[in-house]
Amino acid sequence: MNKTLFKYLFKRTYPIILVVFAILLIVYPLPILFLKLNQSLITIGGDNTVFYNPYATTNLYNATIFLMILAYILPVFIRSMILDKPKCDLYLALPIKKEKLFITTSLFTYLAMIASWTLMMFIGMAFTAIIHLPVHYGYYFLYTASMYLVSFGAFATSTLMSSLANNKFDAWLLAIIGVILPLLLGLGVQVLENRFDEVYYCAFSPIFASNNITIFFEKSAIIYPDSVYNYFYTYLPNELPQTNLAFTISYISPLIIGIGFSGLSYLQTMKFKAENAGELSSYKYSFKMLLPILLFVVAYDSDLNHYFYTNDALSLISVLSYTTIFYFILSFISKRKIKFDRWMVIFYFIAIGAAIGLRSF
Repeated sequence: MNKTLFKYLFKRTYPIILVVFAILLIVYPLPILFLKLNQSLITIGGDNTVFYNPYATTNLYNATIFLMILAYILPVFIRSMILDKPKCDLYLALPIKKEKLFITTSLFTYLAMIASWTLMMFIGMAFTAIIHLPVHYGYYFLYTASMYLVSFGAFATSTLMSSLANNKFDAWLLAIIGVILPLLLGLGVQVLENRFDEVYYCAFSPIFASNNITIFFEKSAIIYPDSVYNYFYTYLPNELPQTNLAFTISYISPLIIGIGFSGLSYLQTMKFKAENAGELSSYKYSFKMLLPILLFVVAYDSDLNHYFYTNDALSLISVLSYTTIFYFILSFISKRKIKFDRWMVIFYFIAIGAAIGLRSF
């Protein structure tokens, strides 16, 4: 890391950081001050006992959603800064090695995001204490630390996807694919394992891993009266926090994704040259690889075999039509022209054939 560049980035971007922090304050801490505790009644032994709805009072979901949005979009903004030819020439002309440029800018962006979000969480906890919300604050600290890990996975995913682009439009398009593909891959694994617990396969996506973690810590943080807790324990155990396979994967998958994708992002960035800025994204591991994989996963998750078995030709044609249109339109967009080529068609049939073949087992 280059300390001089780190300080320079802070001086240049602190107004933007302040704006983001102001938005964070509006999203999470400030609404807490105006929160009316959502009280519900439950009959236990003929008596009405007041308890607090775990999803309406902590507002942790607001904090989670905005952190994940930042984790996915900030790497694209950073990448976009060097995809204009003049800015790229200036950036690469700095007397700093390319690897240090990448490490310093990425680390600065992630730390700035985390620092702003953490300060927001501390203010939110202070406001929670002011309104006397009945919660265990220790779980808030554990939630905050957990979200560092999950946001790292999302940040690394977006960094890798945007590093495969040579122009701004492709950077955003690839980042969107990076959001969708882990979820669809997780669904494919779910089908393969013949398990149908939605939370399990969603845990492979950093977005839904953050959802699992937020649900757990919201339920853990709320302080229930003993009578209500005992009632939930006996009759509604799903209302209480549970650690299961989905919860464990919600920690493991972001860690693996974060470490693996960060390394791949570094290697891909080292290949980037100034003359590539603004050009089509023609890397082998860009659209050429991702679009067939995306087509395969969509076709696999759609279970085309089911329509063969049920003789539902209309539904089969419908599903094949939208997957075909989806694949070729994205291919044309990536090439910026409507033109079929041999490998585009070959990969289409390989993806569809592989999806049908694997679902037959």
